[in-house]
Amino acid sequence: MLPYHPAFDSYHCAFRILLLLESMNKPVVEVDRIRIWDFYFLFPQEVKNITFTSSILALKREFQIDSNPYDKLLDPKRIFERMKPYQMAALKHLAAYGFIDPQELSKSLIKRTDKPLPKELNPNMEALDSQQLSVIKLLQSPFNDIKFLGLKGFKDRTKLLDARYDQT
Repeated sequence: MLPYHPAFDSYHCAFRILLLLESMNKPVVEVDRIRIWDFYFLFPQEVKNITFTSSILALKREFQIDSNPYDKLLDPKRIFERMKPYQMAALKHLAAYGFIDPQELSKSLIKRTDKPLPKELNPNMEALDSQQLSVIKLLQSPFNDIKFLGLKGFKDRTKLLDARYDQT
């Protein structure tokens, strides 16, 4: 049993979401897309389970994660679902503090506002390990530009959320 894990800490999640939003090249992003990226940021070893597009298959080969038998997740979908309340609380905190647009959040979208991040966060945002940097590199790749919903969409390729009934 782990007494603490950052996956179940809404304040740590708020920091991760800000870091991911600052790394993205998208003005507006789906809530579930950022939730999925947050999962991979915490558990980079799970990237190996993503179905990559053929155009960026080389990036998957480049994406090497040191395997640690203690980091193996027995049920990634269950962990992902357990993280949801913490992720949603973090998003509501970020909206309340004015870092993301609350109207967009009510539509299940995230739009970063012009409010600058506190300078105290900069050293923490720059102190990433190699695995986290690999996830950020993947996040900034064309892989993140594929459609979110539908067959062969981002949601379907990660298998963390059910995509069978998506309307595209």
